[in-house]
Amino acid sequence: MAPYEVEELFPGVSCRTCIWLSQRAKDGLLEFTTNKDKPPGAFVAKLRYYAEAGFRVHEGEGRPVKSEGNGVYRVGKDLFRIVGFYEDDRKSAFIGIATLEKRGMKLSGPDRAVIRDVAEVKANGFWKRKPDGKYPRLAQGS
Repeated sequence: MAPYEVEELFPGVSCRTCIWLSQRAKDGLLEFTTNKDKPPGAFVAKLRYYAEAGFRVHEGEGRPVKSEGNGVYRVGKDLFRIVGFYEDDRKSAFIGIATLEKRGMKLSGPDRAVIRDVAEVKANGFWKRKPDGKYPRLAQGS
């Protein structure tokens, strides 16, 4: 499995929990916000609010950020979820790998498969941050 390259969702915004998304997660988010988010942009505005305040504040049963087990979390609105994990125990960066739209209140088999895939990415370190070009390499060969 090739590593997922993640990119910061709100660069330049002071967030207690920075959100980093893979292309797969960005595509799912775009699909949701384009076709189903009512009013348009409401979910992204909520994500920014959660990120600025820190996901810890919004984490728990019945809250928008919920543990799915094995270090995997989801952040969601209605039945749409971004599935990912925290970079480390400080919970200052959330790595979103995939999205899912639940069909009902319980997770379906395909939903659980997405969560297992994300847990595998976390467990095996199959992700990396996309280079932003801001920082030159410290040592370059001549």
